[in-house]
Amino acid sequence: MLPKEECEYEKQRLANIEERREILCSILGEFKDLQTSFGASPRRTKRKRDSSNEPWVEPRRRNTVRVARRANFSPPVTRSRGLNAESVDPSKQLLIRFPFNRKRPDNGDDGDIEKDSDEDEEEFVKLKPRVRQQQPRSAPRSADDITEVDLALVAGHYGAKSYDSTNGTTCHQCRQKTDDQKTICRDPECSGIRGQFCGPCLKGRYGEDAQVALKDADWICPVCRGICNCSICRRKTGRTCTGQLYHFATENGFSNVSDYLKSLRR
Repeated sequence: MLPKEECEYEKQRLANIEERREILCSILGEFKDLQTSFGASPRRTKRKRDSSNEPWVEPRRRNTVRVARRANFSPPVTRSRGLNAESVDPSKQLLIRFPFNRKRPDNGDDGDIEKDSDEDEEEFVKLKPRVRQQQPRSAPRSADDITEVDLALVAGHYGAKSYDSTNGTTCHQCRQKTDDQKTICRDPECSGIRGQFCGPCLKGRYGEDAQVALKDADWICPVCRGICNCSICRRKTGRTCTGQLYHFATENGFSNVSDYLKSLRR
């Protein structure tokens, strides 16, 4: 005989289990009703076939074409499989000709290039190396040809320069193509834009006046003098670029960047 308290506890436990079962059944019923209202059919479970009473049947082989191809398959012919040149049809050989692979006579003369007897073979095309031809430098304008109009076109500050990608000239220092007048180097060995400096760059970087340089028949640009402090020329000599050094040089009592760099070498 169980005690009275345990009997009451067992009755309460069974009552709780039955209550939860009823709640679960009601939830499942509502879910089925909701599924039916949306038109979804209940999921059907597949029944496993009882193969104990069925006779065994050999599975049908599929993709018979692939099997037939495999029976007649021959591996590709490569050099590693020991192919003899005599076993290959000459009409199926691929002949590649390069212009630099020429056959010349053994006597060392510069005769015609030997050709094979094949009629379909095209003639070799002789490729000539491209040689960059340097344009001859036109004679620079002399100091006597500089007029007052040219001197008036020299920019006194960077704000007076206007960009002109069509008719403008490029400054060697700042590499800006503007419409102001640049300097002209009188050194005959100078070429390109090496001798072209705008007024602000020549004044702030080297302490020289562009108008005076234009009227000077013996003026030589900083590049030809070996004192150019632009980024390109400094990289060529293995030095670092100075950047915007003008304001720092003036704060330390120098009128231009070139004088400041010279003071560092002392």
